[in-house]
Amino acid sequence: MPTVWLTFVSAMNDERSKELARTAFSAYLKSRKLRHTTERDIVLEKVLEMPDNFSINSLHASLVQADRVSLATVYNTMQLLAGAGIVRRHKFEGTVSHYERVSSANEISYLHLVCTECGKIKVTKDAEISRAINSRRYPTFHTAYFSLCIYGVCSRCARRLKKK
Repeated sequence: MPTVWLTFVSAMNDERSKELARTAFSAYLKSRKLRHTTERDIVLEKVLEMPDNFSINSLHASLVQADRVSLATVYNTMQLLAGAGIVRRHKFEGTVSHYERVSSANEISYLHLVCTECGKIKVTKDAEISRAINSRRYPTFHTAYFSLCIYGVCSRCARRLKKK
């Protein structure tokens, strides 16, 4: 398939997933009898533009430049987005909470490599570990996804520590 076509298909799928997220958020707010506000929509739209993993502080910093949305509104909206299944919250040891958007693409489970020196998080896949975990069956429990954190020192910090 030509690269242009793949880019077009990817953009279409991305727009479709964004529209599904908007619809899910509206339905979630309505089911909880909560107001659908402009500020919540602004936060949702920015979340849909964010990279794979992001913190509330980085999200808020990107919002402050263009839109005046309070940090409290960002925190509250992120709780709603998590409740609606649009984002997942990860709390890595020694770092602030990070979030990732949920889509059919990331129903595939990932490994989070967390640097204990600088706090950098790298998301990666490992087919062998995924197969091993997904092959496990638990009575009275159906696994939807898993999150595995591996803590260590990233290559940049290892070089810096070696120089000391």
